[in-house]
Amino acid sequence: MITTLPDSRESGFSLVEMLVALAVTGFTALLLATAVGRIEGVVHTGRASTHALAQIAGAQLALRERLERILPAPDPQNPGSAVDFRGQSAVMDWVGTPVDAAAPDALWRYRLARSGDGRVSLYHRSSLDPLADDRSTSLAGWSAIPLLDGTTDLELAYFGTASAPGTLSGSGRVWQRQWTTRRALPLLVRIIVRFPEGDRRSWVDLIVHPRAVAPDECPRVLGSAPCGDPA
Repeated sequence: MITTLPDSRESGFSLVEMLVALAVTGFTALLLATAVGRIEGVVHTGRASTHALAQIAGAQLALRERLERILPAPDPQNPGSAVDFRGQSAVMDWVGTPVDAAAPDALWRYRLARSGDGRVSLYHRSSLDPLADDRSTSLAGWSAIPLLDGTTDLELAYFGTASAPGTLSGSGRVWQRQWTTRRALPLLVRIIVRFPEGDRRSWVDLIVHPRAVAPDECPRVLGSAPCGDPA
């Protein structure tokens, strides 16, 4: 009787087949690793974009709320001025109610400014601070609410009747680079923040209509009718 030996090709893989299988497995692993890396990159970018969007939205909300709660307090250093509000092209000061977390408290003086390291902050201090020098450009003694980091510019403008130097164009109601020693608030305040080239953050120009809040918490534009009275 003749015994037939089994064909080696039927009992296992040849060396060539094993090498091909290893190559396919390695290529598949490389594709998976690349896909996972791309997914992680997309997730990271999405999280960064969401954080940046939330930061900008929070900054705009904080500024809008504070500017809409300006107090019609006289400026003791400028007799005849109806509101203690001073606006320059890169700095803005006003008096308003404290943030809700600090209430009840004395009125706060606010200052919106950008520091040399590119941080835009909303500074504040109590209006009763005996050491406060509101005319000084120094921020010593002020508390800061950080709004945005890594900016390249903060540009402020004020819309209203052109009655002082620094107007941007023409006459009548125009955008101006400063608003000081006035008897009324500007009709509009425009806040522009710029970022370095390549920064993914985008700031939509914030335009706020300032309103004065009386002690009875009735919002109004200075010069308008009192609360409850017809305009």
